[in-house]
Amino acid sequence: MSPVAIHGTVLFDLDGTIVDNTPGIFHSLAVGFAAVGREAPEDLRPFVGPPLQEVFASVGLDEAQVAAAVAAFRAEYSAGAMLDFVVYDGVAEALRCLAAAGVVCAVATSKPEPFAEAILGRADLLDAFVAVVGATLDGTRRHKLDVVTETLRRTGVAAGPDVAMVGDRSHDLDAARTCGLSGYGVRWGFGTDDELVPFDPVALLDHPTELVAAVLGPSR
Repeated sequence: MSPVAIHGTVLFDLDGTIVDNTPGIFHSLAVGFAAVGREAPEDLRPFVGPPLQEVFASVGLDEAQVAAAVAAFRAEYSAGAMLDFVVYDGVAEALRCLAAAGVVCAVATSKPEPFAEAILGRADLLDAFVAVVGATLDGTRRHKLDVVTETLRRTGVAAGPDVAMVGDRSHDLDAARTCGLSGYGVRWGFGTDDELVPFDPVALLDHPTELVAAVLGPSR
């Protein structure tokens, strides 16, 4: 890889960063809420990204209700709703540019790992990543910090500012900061500037082409 590259490794969030899967997620969230006799909140965008257990607990469901809602969501999602998505414009091209420059790319998502692999396979992007790391279905690994730590372990990459974490929500940037990585927020996902700025991103990106420039350096 050319020595001018700023980041030799890039970890990507999935939902809101690589793919827009709001139809499938919103539908499955509604099913999850209905399973415990609750109406889904009118605005579901803030619920995209965090672990499902935290999503349902945040609206006051007790432990048993959370478990039931998560189970209903996953049943609906895995039955086909998870494949209702589109890849954000410019993402595939950005991944090709990074690969051509020798940058190591991996996915670090709070989504269960089998779901993430299925989505990336359907999007024909699975081969763009050396590792796809997600939450475990039993919930033993669900927080973003744990996912990022496991991603670094699997890729054999040491944490440091030469590793970039790219995501659209505060927990992406919080994990990056905690691990000593360079965090980049994306504006095409579900987070807002007000949510992302307090976590000290290196930059907030408006389009994947800006990510390529940030990773490879301006001379590239």
